[in-house]
Amino acid sequence: MHGHFEGSKQAELWGLANHPTEEKFASCGADSTVRIWTENEMVAASKQFPADLTAIDWSSDGKFLIVGDRTGNIYSVTADAKLKAVGKSAGSLAGKKNAWVQDVKIAPNSKLACFGTHGGLSKVEVVSIGADLELKKAASINLGITSALTHLDWTMDSSVVVINSQAYELMWVDVKSKQRVNASSAKDLDYASWTCILGFPV
Repeated sequence: MHGHFEGSKQAELWGLANHPTEEKFASCGADSTVRIWTENEMVAASKQFPADLTAIDWSSDGKFLIVGDRTGNIYSVTADAKLKAVGKSAGSLAGKKNAWVQDVKIAPNSKLACFGTHGGLSKVEVVSIGADLELKKAASINLGITSALTHLDWTMDSSVVVINSQAYELMWVDVKSKQRVNASSAKDLDYASWTCILGFPV
């Protein structure tokens, strides 16, 4: 993909997420839309959201997406032909300058999502996901990172999140206790994904 779609001055691509079992993927970008693609063509496009979309993830059951935007908000979106926005949750820096959502990941159990924003000393934002895809803030965890959060990933049991920051920090947090997990304990955990640029698997 050279841009989010042809013929637009706002074609910049910001986020990609693959379907957990099928050969298709979802994208989001500066045109403020979510799109679903196969290898050969686009098969669905959403209506425009209020702001540019900067991050996206696909749930492990394939039923929904979570997208983050340039103003620090996230949305739950049905992963069907309508791509309908259902729930919304605001990060602790929402509305502040440069507080776009840098990364968002849905837990393997599809009941939680975690995200972090740019624009300052990021907190780890955790939201619960209802059966109706409504989003409810579960926690805003201050780990003491000294810069913006850049990457995050969940463990297979949906209990721990690993994060990287713009200052090349590597940390783990237990989302239930809201406490840091030490590195010696974290190295033996099983991860659902690893997109972080720092850590044991790198």
